[in-house]
Amino acid sequence: MERSSPSDQADIVTRRDFFGAGSIVFLSGTTGCLRLSDDDQQSEEPENETGDNDSESDQQDSSTKEGNGVGRFKQYTDEKLSYQVDYPVNWKVDASNEDYVQILNEDETVWIWIEIGEVRIDLELEVRNFRENFEPRSDVNIHADDSVTLSSGEAGHRFIIEMTDSETNPIFAHELIAQANGNQYWTSIIISRSIYDDDYAQLAEEILASVAVG
Repeated sequence: MERSSPSDQADIVTRRDFFGAGSIVFLSGTTGCLRLSDDDQQSEEPENETGDNDSESDQQDSSTKEGNGVGRFKQYTDEKLSYQVDYPVNWKVDASNEDYVQILNEDETVWIWIEIGEVRIDLELEVRNFRENFEPRSDVNIHADDSVTLSSGEAGHRFIIEMTDSETNPIFAHELIAQANGNQYWTSIIISRSIYDDDYAQLAEEILASVAVG
């Protein structure tokens, strides 16, 4: 199933129904620290930033802070599932769906997609499956594919994926997959291809660098 924008997602069940795989760029020294593993350290570069609002019970926004000279950030936290991420203060949190959370900019051309579930297979196999969903497709370019260490110390994997031929809304997606305490954490920053540039790439990387789990 192709996903266009958040406002058109009534029949979306999970992030995988939206696209399925991803890819990213190297980032250092912003809100958090997403580090490439030793094997991947030669081949990546940085870009990034973060968003806004509330949710329910164990899901909450916390303190705002200055974000690397690009404005103030808030933190979205799910205490029950041990997850946190920073986002720009003028973005809005939509936690109305029990399967995922979205944090969206004002015109819904950029958004964060957060999906947390039980681990079903190990991270290496999950990453391999994720990659294989896209490699055969002529309308998808994988621009980065790296093992990383999250700011909280857990191993993860990131991608940057470009979908060039979507009928509704071609996109870039900066993706991060991590596992901890029996949970699998997907964080995707999805950006409309028509507005994607170095600033948005940098913003996406800063957001991913702030992710902490476990």
